[in-house]
This record gives sequence, structure tokens and C-alpha cells, in this order.
Amino acid sequence: MAVYRIADLNIKIGCNGNYLKTLLKSYICDSKIYDFEVITTEEDIQNERKAADGFTDEMYESSAVLRKISEKILADYNGILFHGAVIEYKSRAYLFCAPSGTGKTTHIMLWKKSLKNDVTIINGDKPFVRIIDNVPIVYGSPWKGKENLGTDVSCKLDAIVFVNRCEQNFARPLSPDESLFRLLSSTAYPKNAFGRLKAIDILEKISDKIKFVDLFCNTDDNAYYTALKALTEGIYEN
Repeated sequence: MAVYRIADLNIKIGCNGNYLKTLLKSYICDSKIYDFEVITTEEDIQNERKAADGFTDEMYESSAVLRKISEKILADYNGILFHGAVIEYKSRAYLFCAPSGTGKTTHIMLWKKSLKNDVTIINGDKPFVRIIDNVPIVYGSPWKGKENLGTDVSCKLDAIVFVNRCEQNFARPLSPDESLFRLLSSTAYPKNAFGRLKAIDILEKISDKIKFVDLFCNTDDNAYYTALKALTEGIYEN
């Protein structure tokens, strides 16, 4: 078993399959001290298979480890796992959330295409957000999505953007109250009373510190500019 540094935590993880070992490779650290330990069992593998059939045991091991890490961070480390794509631009992180297939990855690639080295893709699929000293910090993670987009960095979270497909490009501001239900559908937490209450508590703490934008966009190059103006200048219409 090795120790990995994920979301500013040292986590001792038992890896059986090469898939997970490869995924975690760049997050390994030299420390012998760890915050918590994660071990998967055959029961964990079977539970993952029940949730989504058709994958290999090595992939189920990976999803089981991610589930255990996210539940531990939610319970004890003031953080939550998002299903979203996050970028850093001028020392501010913007997290884009939407149902699978809506175009989160396409949208962040428009930012990268247009702004080049000014944009860092922190994570393309499953970033963590933790409250550190009352500040929401977003972290890259080994789980980067099928495009494998991301890097092991962290940044202050400035805004969350909900991406919607539309023929025209425009945006509107959202209040934290308007955003809470959509945040719940964009995060991972145990589907029980404790998990939901804990998730709401973390999301409310995050919401107090950031902006929310509802983005309606197509896949044209100027779609990123609509989001950029809303996020950096508060201009919501072209």
C-alpha cells in the first residue's frame, strides 16, 4: 500500500489492479503519515457492479476507491466531490456543471483554444472542493474523465457555472438559493439522510463565498467569451 496526496490529504490506498495504480501514479507521495486509509473488498466491487454493469473489476475497484474517498472527505474534511469540469484563469477557478453529454468538456476546451496558456485545466470530470480557512478551494484529482484532462493543482473557487445547450449564447446570474438543488445533482454524497444533510451543509458554505452563473451556449468559438464576460465583468448579454 502507498500513500497518495489528494485534495491536500494524505490517503493510504490499497491497489490491486493496474488500472487504479496507473490512475494514481502521479499523486503518490513519500510520506509515511496519512490522514486515512482506503481498502476495497469484493463486496465493494459487487456493489459498484450493481450500480453500473458492463465494466471490468479493475474499473469497479477505481470507482469504489473514489466513492470511499469522497464519503470520507464529506464526513470529516469539509469537502465534496463534484461531477464537473474546472479551469483556472488568472488565479481564479471556474467550475462548469451539467448533465453528462451536455458539453462541459467542449466548453472548457473553447477556453483553452482561445486563451491558450492563460488557462489551466484543473480537472475534466471529478474535482474535489474543500473549505479551507473559510475559503472554497478546488482540487484536481486522479479521476479526470475519458479525455484524461487535468493536473494535480489547486485554486480558490470563484464561481460555478451551470451549462445549458442553446442555439444562442447568453448568461444570467443565479442566487445561491436558486442553485442549491442543481448543486446537489452535480455532487456525490451518500443517498441517505445524513449524507444529504452533510452535502447541503458543505454546499451552503461554498455558496456563501462564490458566484453562480446560468450559461446558455452553443459550441461556437465565441461561446467561451459569453461566459468570460459574465464571470469577470458581470456582463450577461452579448
